Amino acid sequence: MKLRDAEEEMKKYTEAVSESQKNKTAFSRDEKALLARYQAPYIADKKSVAVSEVLAMANPEYIKEYDALKERLRKSCKHILDFDNLIKSWDTARSLLSTARSGRPAAWSAAGRQEG
Repeated sequence: MKLRDAEEEMKKYTEAVSESQKNKTAFSRDEKALLARYQAPYIADKKSVAVSEVLAMANPEYIKEYDALKERLRKSCKHILDFDNLIKSWDTARSLLSTARSGRPAAWSAAGRQEG
């Protein structure tokens, strides 16, 4: 990957990665709020918290919303990992460019010893 290509890709990802990090951070809170919303009617009917939790989690609508929440988390984590890989590609390209400009052979390590 070329250095400039990687820089352009990073610029494209920056805002989306920020949103993905917020989604990842908010997952636990959103998960609890979703369960509480579906538990409330059972608690109002004088069911115990444990029973209301089981009944809420068995609700098909809860399962559907929970699956959507998990999918959002999965996509967010993938986006963050893709961005991390892009940063690594950029850093590698930058290092190779620096090595090429310094006149050292690419097979030399940062410590100045030849690998191999």
